[in-house]
Amino acid sequence: MTSKPKRQISTVIVNFNSGYYLREAVLSAFAQGGVKSEVIVVDNASTDDSLSLLDELDPKPKIIRNNKNLGFAKGCNIGAGEAQGNYVLFLNPDCELHKGCVSKLVRTLEKTPEAAVAGPMLLNPDGSEQPGGRRDIPSPWKTFCMLLHLDALMPDHPRFKNFNHAGRPTPKREIAVDAVSGACMLVRSSALARHGGFDEQYFLHFEDLELCMRMGRSKQLVMFVPAAKCTHTKGQCSISRPIFVEYHKHNSFVKFMNRGFLNYYPTVFLFFVSVLVYLHFVGVSVKYLLSNRKKIQISELWGRL
Repeated sequence: MTSKPKRQISTVIVNFNSGYYLREAVLSAFAQGGVKSEVIVVDNASTDDSLSLLDELDPKPKIIRNNKNLGFAKGCNIGAGEAQGNYVLFLNPDCELHKGCVSKLVRTLEKTPEAAVAGPMLLNPDGSEQPGGRRDIPSPWKTFCMLLHLDALMPDHPRFKNFNHAGRPTPKREIAVDAVSGACMLVRSSALARHGGFDEQYFLHFEDLELCMRMGRSKQLVMFVPAAKCTHTKGQCSISRPIFVEYHKHNSFVKFMNRGFLNYYPTVFLFFVSVLVYLHFVGVSVKYLLSNRKKIQISELWGRL
């Protein structure tokens, strides 16, 4: 009697000027034991040396080179289109998988036929839980509460709770949640084919939440697996172009609310929350610019000494 072949995992990493982080992410993907795997790097026209750092690796990932930055969602879909695995792991280039992470995610989907997505416990470099790894879908009402800090005033009230679950007690085993993070997300290839992958109208951010929401509305589960661990470091793009990243994050937030909840909320309320989101973006940008200006002034002062 022949043994059953191992499930193949296709890891898709979308890269844009990620430097040495990309190499570490690829190494951690290849180092996952217990599953046959392939790694596909989709490069969005990087101008740094991140791809050249992969030349010495053995095995080597498959590299797809785009001639311009097509965004995260489209990059993921391009990689998934080349994937051969029964499962596709979408992994940010600034992530490092802990030992056994992928096997635990696969095991969860194998024993939960109604589940289409599984995500690990996301950790900061200091080992603390990172927000976003387990969360509710951020409805316009939850967004309204968050922006006005009502969630901080009444943190335990079910109507005002923050949609991020980080800080709540860690479940002892895998549980169904509304959404996990696209920084590290295992998805059944069959579910991707059924739903058409990520929505490419999102350039950066919220494409993962939108996919999880579609899965949930079609009665497929999204699982959070606390035993699986993945360290997520702040990306190079977020460091070098913070306002660019924040703009796309806030713009995608508004798009997500207006497209996903148009039939559930009054138009005037959606408009009001959208204004609050953009005002929040202005506040974040001004805070960054003032902070950066102060750093420049200090640097100039040291230069004169």
